[in-house]
Amino acid sequence: MSAGGEVGTKDPQSYRRFTVHRIDKPVASGPSFATAAEVESFLDAVEKLPRWRLDLDDGSITFDNTELTVTDVRTGESFCLKGWTSLGVTGRATHGGQAGAYDGARHISIATDEPPTIGRWYKSDMA
Repeated sequence: MSAGGEVGTKDPQSYRRFTVHRIDKPVASGPSFATAAEVESFLDAVEKLPRWRLDLDDGSITFDNTELTVTDVRTGESFCLKGWTSLGVTGRATHGGQAGAYDGARHISIATDEPPTIGRWYKSDMA
């Protein structure tokens, strides 16, 4: 949730906003909503979108197990998973962080019309 609006207003709803974030985009760049019901409606629509998956042992990326950063080998673009612990991102990886050597998550899965540009994502029926 991000805050904005007028200071001193008597209506607390006027300064409360809910922002939906994507792991591969800058924080606060996603759509923003005034109510939790609007967020729920948006997420219901997202659930119907294609599911894309990136395997963490894929050769198109490197994974920094300390910084929790996924980097595209070809372009150098990256995104960071730090701060996503509420979604189960713990950063548990074996020493060295080699692809395929992770103790924790083995893939990332998202629902969206188009896959992120970082890494080689593929459509998947599994989360």
